[in-house]
Amino acid sequence: MRLPVFDEESEYDATPDDNATLPVDAEPPNERGDIRRRPLPPVFAQTLDTLLHRLKLNASPLADLLRADWHKLLPVDLADRCRPGKIHRQTLYLYVPDSSTLFALRPELPRIEAALKPALTNTTVAHIRLMIDPDRDPFAR
Repeated sequence: MRLPVFDEESEYDATPDDNATLPVDAEPPNERGDIRRRPLPPVFAQTLDTLLHRLKLNASPLADLLRADWHKLLPVDLADRCRPGKIHRQTLYLYVPDSSTLFALRPELPRIEAALKPALTNTTVAHIRLMIDPDRDPFAR
């Protein structure tokens, strides 16, 4: 950027070049002096899951039947620690509340499969997998 020469007799134009302008602060400080922040937009996957859930497009009749008869199908000690979730690509996902429960139930998978086998006959479910519950608030105790 070339600065104009200034002397007493010449007219000086103080308009800056387009390249020389500084960015304008779009969010000025509030009364306390800190900068106001916009809330973060929701993650697209979270928005999509919420939309599909509201439209009931992720509903599965087999998963609904399993949820209805869950405490009849499994022994009480197992039924209280997990719940049926989604069925995706021949896999039934069982939701558990946290990682410690997931690791505690991992050795119990053969027992869970044996208990659910009569309910899963004539279905496309080939695998059962444990997963931490995506609907559970991680900060709730």
